[in-house]
Amino acid sequence: MKKLFALEIVLMIAVNESSAQDTKFSQYYTLMPAINPASTGAFGGDYRFLIDYRRSNYSASVDAFNTVYASYDQGIAKYRSDGEDRQSYFGIGLSLLNDKAGTSSLGLMQINALLSYNLKMGEFSWLSLGTRIGYATRSVDYTNLTWGSQFNDADGSYDPSAFSDPLAQYEKATYVPVSIGLIYNLSKIDKLKMNAGLALENVNKPNAAFDGEVKEELPMKTNIHVGAEWMIPNTIMALMPHVLFTTGGHYSETNFGVILKTYLSFDSKSTHIKKSSSLYTGIFYRTSKDLILLMKFDLRRNIALGLSYDIDLSAVSDPLSKKKRSALEFVITYSSFFKERRLIPRKGSTEFF
Repeated sequence: MKKLFALEIVLMIAVNESSAQDTKFSQYYTLMPAINPASTGAFGGDYRFLIDYRRSNYSASVDAFNTVYASYDQGIAKYRSDGEDRQSYFGIGLSLLNDKAGTSSLGLMQINALLSYNLKMGEFSWLSLGTRIGYATRSVDYTNLTWGSQFNDADGSYDPSAFSDPLAQYEKATYVPVSIGLIYNLSKIDKLKMNAGLALENVNKPNAAFDGEVKEELPMKTNIHVGAEWMIPNTIMALMPHVLFTTGGHYSETNFGVILKTYLSFDSKSTHIKKSSSLYTGIFYRTSKDLILLMKFDLRRNIALGLSYDIDLSAVSDPLSKKKRSALEFVITYSSFFKERRLIPRKGSTEFF
């Protein structure tokens, strides 16, 4: 009976922390394989590496949430020998997500296989379909929690070494999440680029319960995103508005904002050898009352460094607030070709993000 009661308490803690743990990225427009599997291989290059580190509750010393995301994806025979686009191609990739949250170190480790099919619909437009199949492990560390056995009934003293693990069999849970998605992309070089996508996560509603005899289905999660890049006439700048709407179970959230892209150099028009470099600055708002400030530097459209900081507006307006939901996030992106391409491909579902 005591074990069952303890399990219920721990599961309540896990549920509360997992609701706060729901992985989110402020620079989602860069980490599109994490948002929509249809973006796999859909960028201006042959291969791409992404790595993101995010520390939420940044000002907290104990309960900070740490998230690491990394991925590799590539297109399969995307271009002809002359550098022009093929009419269709497949994209493949792998991704890794590691998330630790809260006092009990509620963790999520997930490895995913990514697959997409990209079809050219017109001179400047593409349709991409994709799926993501993962293997996920949830874990919890009970040693960071306080137990009744650690308190002496006689004098009330506390002995942390008195912990005994009564719930060892409930420390891990494994499941297989499946996601699907599609993206429509329109890309006119130096004029207008835009895309819109829909992704459904946990379409199989996997059982993620720590207790094998209990059913805890993960609700299906929906991501709807729209992004664009519009070159301001007669300037070296472009405006990039973005919107991401996420909903799942009893949870929904909208993230929207605009980025100002400033070209530091431009692609060479005759030789197609020189690639542009750009500086991005932006501001976003998340409906969980977060203001997001960000900047990014893109060097020759190969390597990009992004930095963002979330400001908890509810804590700013209330000096006594203990929420401390600020977050710091770093992103590094590297993409290139297996061999030098003389022509600049029109394909660009996500490279302008």
